[in-house]
Amino acid sequence: MKLDFNNEAFEHHEDLLRKIGEAVSKIQAPLQKLGETVQIANQAIVATAQSQAVQNALRLGQEVAKTMAAFDFTPMLKKFSEAIIPLKYIYLLERLRWPLFLINDAELRTQILSACAVNEDTNTVRELVFEYCDDDFFDALAVDWYDCPALKSDRKPILSEALQMHRKGFYYASVSTLMCQVYGIAADIDELARSNDLILDQEEKEFAAEHFEIDIKYINNEKGRLLQSLMLTESGLLLWDAMGDYIKNVTLYSGKDYSHIDNQPLRNKIGHGDQLNFGTKEHSLKAILTIDMMVQLAYEINRIVDLRKSNDDGEEAQGQVSEQNADN
Repeated sequence: MKLDFNNEAFEHHEDLLRKIGEAVSKIQAPLQKLGETVQIANQAIVATAQSQAVQNALRLGQEVAKTMAAFDFTPMLKKFSEAIIPLKYIYLLERLRWPLFLINDAELRTQILSACAVNEDTNTVRELVFEYCDDDFFDALAVDWYDCPALKSDRKPILSEALQMHRKGFYYASVSTLMCQVYGIAADIDELARSNDLILDQEEKEFAAEHFEIDIKYINNEKGRLLQSLMLTESGLLLWDAMGDYIKNVTLYSGKDYSHIDNQPLRNKIGHGDQLNFGTKEHSLKAILTIDMMVQLAYEINRIVDLRKSNDDGEEAQGQVSEQNADN
């Protein structure tokens, strides 16, 4: 079939090709080469019409292939790899059952990932965490907990004393004290949210129940309200989700067989006198890290409350200005 390069269809395709060339040419090197190739092909088609159309199209394909073959994807792959690392780390912590999700320390993350590069070396990870959680760490933690505006003032000395017990090696005392505060802190968070109209509607509650795999009839009990609070967060959703999974399936575990997590402080088992092996540094540190996750959740809810108040104040001020302008 003979092609008519003078009809409207060809002119339309010619115009599209020109636009493609112009758009691609804006991309910086090395994709700049690809844009130049498309422009050259466009000019060639216009200049040589029928006789060279197919040949130039073939040359275009060859040039594109050469350009893509010469393209160095290493920086792009490096950035992709860097973006994936935090995800790998979160999933690793979930498997290791170390509640470090909210501790953003690149060096610790690298050390733990390296220790588990071939096999998941739980002993090395434990020692890395012990080393990381030094006196400076606990000093900063004590200040952070005390300054949290969402926590009841009478609760703060209890948390402070538990930290002191841990630092002195009284692990039974620290663990049992902290585990008794889990639902208390959850209640503080829930009170903060409700008093500022941060409440899930029924559809959102059903989603939360399905997401965390709990019966909808329990969504408004202590555990359910804590999990609802996690659904109110607006940033770092994967981290809060990992935290929710740990608290629900580990800290608040209520099944009969807990041999698979006997190196974890289990709030219900300790409270009922079933778990008796929790007087270790590991149990105590995991209890501290669990409480810290909840304190950070309280900070996040408080941040959202402040942000909404600020936005409401801004809208109110803008409304007053608009009314004044209208009156004038």
